[in-house]
Amino acid sequence: MDMKNIRMWGKSVRFEKYAKYYNDSDLWKKLNTMPRSTVIMILEKVLLLRELLFDKETSPWIKAVLVGALGYVVFPFDLYFDFLPIVGFLDDITVVGLVLGNLENLVTDDIKKRVKERLDEPLEAQPTDSEAPA
Repeated sequence: MDMKNIRMWGKSVRFEKYAKYYNDSDLWKKLNTMPRSTVIMILEKVLLLRELLFDKETSPWIKAVLVGALGYVVFPFDLYFDFLPIVGFLDDITVVGLVLGNLENLVTDDIKKRVKERLDEPLEAQPTDSEAPA
């Protein structure tokens, strides 16, 4: 699978186009605006991608894919606009699942542990870019 360009529902999605939209503050804002049922489905997977992004063992090209995928999640006017009920978040969930499915072998026990710790905190208490691990 070409990780920089995927096809969803017959449309091509280029992650590099969305990389410029990613930052931690907007990611947490987005998660806080999602319906609770959607957040429950996507939060752990988004946190796995985020922790993988900030992991020092992750290669630069994988980080580029992760930034693009997380930027896609943050950007409200992607394949299906986020203000559309259900469908607006479905494409975000699909992108996260596709990327994580292809990178799952890179998720270490340490990353899983950090995600579990973060899941125990309220969304408002999540770290931002300035507090991200090096």
